[in-house]
Amino acid sequence: MRSARLSGTKATGLKDLWNVVGGGKPLLIATLLVAVVDMLADSIGLSWSIRLITNAALSADLQAVWRAVWFLIAVLICRASLAAVGHYMASKVVEDAALDLRKGIFQAVIRGKAEYFDTHESGDLISRLQNDVETAKEGIRAFVNGTKQIYLIVMSITWLFIWSWPMAVGLVVMAGVSFLGSALVARPLRVTGQRYQETLAAVSESATNIFGGIAVVKSLRAQGEVGNRFGAVADEHLRTARRRGFFMAIQTGVVMTVPFIGMGGMLLLAGNMVFRGELTPGDAAGLVQLCSRAFFPFSRLGEIWAGLQQNLAALQRVQEACAIPGERESDASGEVSAPAQDKMVGVPRYPLGDVSGDVLPSADLTAAEPVGPGGMGTSRLTTPPVIEFREVRFGYGPKMVHEGLSFVVPGGARAAIVGPSGSGKSTIFRLLLGMYDLASGDILIDGRSVSAMPLRLLRSMIAVVPQEPWLIPGTVMENILIGRPDATEEDVRRAAQAANAAGLIEGLPGGFHTLLEERGANLSGGERQRICVARAFLKNAPILLLDEPTSAVDAESERLIKQAVDTLAKGRTVITIAHTRAMVDAADVVVTLG
Repeated sequence: MRSARLSGTKATGLKDLWNVVGGGKPLLIATLLVAVVDMLADSIGLSWSIRLITNAALSADLQAVWRAVWFLIAVLICRASLAAVGHYMASKVVEDAALDLRKGIFQAVIRGKAEYFDTHESGDLISRLQNDVETAKEGIRAFVNGTKQIYLIVMSITWLFIWSWPMAVGLVVMAGVSFLGSALVARPLRVTGQRYQETLAAVSESATNIFGGIAVVKSLRAQGEVGNRFGAVADEHLRTARRRGFFMAIQTGVVMTVPFIGMGGMLLLAGNMVFRGELTPGDAAGLVQLCSRAFFPFSRLGEIWAGLQQNLAALQRVQEACAIPGERESDASGEVSAPAQDKMVGVPRYPLGDVSGDVLPSADLTAAEPVGPGGMGTSRLTTPPVIEFREVRFGYGPKMVHEGLSFVVPGGARAAIVGPSGSGKSTIFRLLLGMYDLASGDILIDGRSVSAMPLRLLRSMIAVVPQEPWLIPGTVMENILIGRPDATEEDVRRAAQAANAAGLIEGLPGGFHTLLEERGANLSGGERQRICVARAFLKNAPILLLDEPTSAVDAESERLIKQAVDTLAKGRTVITIAHTRAMVDAADVVVTLG
């Protein structure tokens, strides 16, 4: 991906827009150079052609007329060719930058700290990824168009001063009034533009939440209630859009009125100079054409500048998304460093092994080797790891969830976490996965602090079977492979067999290559969960976290999932969020919360 530098969340300006182009700067410069030649043909070429044609026609010189016509045709062909090339080059710059922005947001989100997502809605992030990037990229196009208008103005005024300085002075005065009028509404447009993007994101966010629970809405007969809620958000967006439209109307009125008044003045001045014999009719026609090519860009420049405020407001929202605080990363020595995107630690992979209960080999927590010229780390554990929570204090914001939590799970043992809703059972899993920083205390795996462990390595050692099965759009094979994409198809089939999922998968129309519907809607809850268990088998990690995996399935699915989980748990250190007496009785360690 080409680099697109963003400057954080401070007020966004043209420099940020330039930085967004990233590796496309050479192409953008080439686009502007093409625009120079294009505007040269547009301003001087067209006006000179009109001068030649007018003077030739008035002198009744047919050959001169034809020469002038052929000159005009050449100018028009040159303009058309340059305009086409410039448009293609500008479009490539714009679309490449938009792709970089979307990738930047996506990477920031998937590498972001969990705390960010506790206070921000996914609908808002989607709106930034789609709507704000789409609006921000038009700022690059506006930058190119604005630069072209400046070229046209400079060339036209320069030629006017050479040709007739009184008309050049009159043009500058009238055009300045037009630009000033547009600039006066630029700030209100930027403020309302930013509010417009925010309310548009709120509309997207509201619709996403409602559509995600449409079945529940129907069951509760709550269509009217959620409709009112969505309507309130949409009405707020409408009020903002109307306010933005008010300022845009003022700006449009200015840029439409002043140029025509100015052109009327230029026509009177040119006619007066012809009457006094200071200009020929051809000179007057050429000058008026040149004035029109310079005058309207002045008003157009004001319009571009006003519209650019909304583009910059959207870009600021994109920058905020790209500046989501990243998770910490650690090197193999245990020294914690700043969030890293490119520094990865080698995580060795091994064949699936015997699913009958033998300890499966995995990467060594105490002797991780970073990727280097020699390749990836090669050490491995020979026994399941010991997990220890030592005086852990943690809370979400000011609300403390755990105050001095301590327990030890011996290697190969099974621990059950019990407690009422809201007591922090799932929080234990998130802390063990390194998703949050502790207020105090420590979490140790085989005596090594989780906070000093590279996240890539830490999470490679842990397999999770969630309460709510999560599937990606794609095939069954792709869903099982997602945690270990380098595994073979044979490994996947063995993992599915061990998870009691092979039969149901092979019974699907395409077997392992069956394309799943959104969120696996063409499978039952129990079937989706068994695919998640197969994913955990394939990951082949020494630590297993079970978040009530059978709490929302039928009796037969519960039996199959429990059987598969019992097999998976052998030779591993297991922590289970327990909701049944049987799970508690089967545990070696019971941790009671609340």
